[in-house]
Amino acid sequence: MCSWYIELDPVRAGLVTHPKEYRRGSYQYRALGISDRLLDDDPWYAGLGTTAEERRQKYGAWIDSQIGDGEWEEIRQSTQPGRLIGWETFQKQVEPMTGRRLVGEARGRP
Repeated sequence: MCSWYIELDPVRAGLVTHPKEYRRGSYQYRALGISDRLLDDDPWYAGLGTTAEERRQKYGAWIDSQIGDGEWEEIRQSTQPGRLIGWETFQKQVEPMTGRRLVGEARGRP
């Protein structure tokens, strides 16, 4: 989800109408197959398919799929303080793995 947010940031900022137009992003490499010596196939991307073409198609479709407006706000609110997105039970399961508190506590007096 974070990759999606980053890939679409230039679109939200009004710099381009689609990530394929933004030369500094990874969309051109991952979805269009345009070589970029600064990027490599991370395990997540490599798991999208068994061929380069399959990975490109799946990545492009994933970026092009719709996301609800409320989800953008949820992503922003989670990424800024470095929190996880997901159900509280999921976050509590991940806390011991990361050694970080991921579930916020209510502030103020009870």
